Amino acid sequence: MNRKTVALAAIIVSALLTGCNKPKTSEEAVTARIDSRYAALIAQDYKKTYNYYTPSIRNKYDYQAMLPRLARVKHVSARVLEVNCASPDTCNAEVEIVRDWEGKPVSARGPKLNKQTVVNPEKWLKSDGEWYFYVE
Repeated sequence: MNRKTVALAAIIVSALLTGCNKPKTSEEAVTARIDSRYAALIAQDYKKTYNYYTPSIRNKYDYQAMLPRLARVKHVSARVLEVNCASPDTCNAEVEIVRDWEGKPVSARGPKLNKQTVVNPEKWLKSDGEWYFYVE
């Protein structure tokens, strides 16, 4: 084989492999975004986490305003249980989260729990071709 053939083969293989890594459905795309968002939360990378909020939320609240909300609890793990997309631009998800309240009481009458497992319902909206976490 000559160099041009080898180079062309490498480009084709690279393009095919790149195409294989892209999510094929909205559900897969949202699952990937949820996984990335929680990876940032678990790593306490709040600037990265902030960028997963919808553009409208980021326009309303700057990073400094959202930081207390992002940092109020330590996330230990997260697992996507289900994603359902009712329309091309709206998906609902359920995410099982293990979080550490570091001894803070869950309620005034409740015990101090170090770790708590909850299932969070989440809404994700598509804007300009990307999926974002929506909060009211």
